[in-house]
Amino acid sequence: LRSIFVFLILFFVWEFVTVILPRKFMGITPDVSRRLMSPDRTKTAILIRRHGFDINFVVEVKSGSKKKRIFFSHDYHPDLTINRNENIEWSADSSFLVLTIREPDANEPFMWAYDFKEKKELPNIQVIKSLWKERNKDKEHI
Repeated sequence: LRSIFVFLILFFVWEFVTVILPRKFMGITPDVSRRLMSPDRTKTAILIRRHGFDINFVVEVKSGSKKKRIFFSHDYHPDLTINRNENIEWSADSSFLVLTIREPDANEPFMWAYDFKEKKELPNIQVIKSLWKERNKDKEHI
């Protein structure tokens, strides 16, 4: 009985610190920016914009009842008037997902990708673009 009581107390403290406190008192608000099903319809990618002291972008992938966070961005300036044109795109064969974030003053967009065949992040923009061309014969470039 004592262990159940301790568990419940710890559970409520955890909920307060991870859910209630950030949303209510720190002003962190999640906003789904884009939801995109893979071409083979087995996975759904969700791009979330988190507003708070700064802005962060989160990518989660849902497959069946499982949801996994595969990306959490660095901090961006919290100016909501800046359009960063964040976007996610699946490859034609559903084997990898690309995230692009375009800063107004940057020459190249920030690109990040996850390869589901290899189960790893892709290292740089050249590798991402090369793999995109290879796996997307009929699709336009990113």
